Amino acid sequence: MAYLDLTPMLQAMRGRPSEFEMDGPFLRHIRSEHLLDFDHWGNVRVYARCDCARLEVSREQGEEMMAALSAWKIVYWEPHLAQIEAEKRAAKINREFASHFRPPGAWRRFLALFRRNDGPLSLIIADRPIETSPGEAQGLKSSEKDVWDRAARASSPLSGRGPQGRARAAQLSWCGMLTWRVTAMIDTPQLGRAEGA
Repeated sequence: MAYLDLTPMLQAMRGRPSEFEMDGPFLRHIRSEHLLDFDHWGNVRVYARCDCARLEVSREQGEEMMAALSAWKIVYWEPHLAQIEAEKRAAKINREFASHFRPPGAWRRFLALFRRNDGPLSLIIADRPIETSPGEAQGLKSSEKDVWDRAARASSPLSGRGPQGRARAAQLSWCGMLTWRVTAMIDTPQLGRAEGA
């Protein structure tokens, strides 16, 4: 019985492994588009659009092809897949990295106005940070309001006068101003009770 001689294919797999790839369960020769498959009994089947598919493969060459395929997967195909994944991962990281340096959109530019240290709010509070003291907001008596005002000024990072105080005021953002005002409101009742006692 005449068999298909797989020797040229075996030589190509060993010498030029990049000409082959796995296509599902099939081994595919890219240039000729021949497909190779193994059935449940270990027999090799060749699928092609030409007469190459008419002949069967001998049992001996089928076993040799199975061993060559296992070696090809270990030596070439698995490292090749790992390299492809590494390249995809690197391309994704590079895209993410490039996105960090794109010009900001209109919404980000708008938000950036409120994050700048030299924004309008920080310049307005350079002389007097508190326009309405916590005492006035609470509706307290004038003597108690004086305690609130003194405590707020003592806890304020803007309480220093002169060039240094104004420089620190210019460096504060609106978030910083809000933080120390809330801190003053929390801490000053203890000061008020201490002075009242």
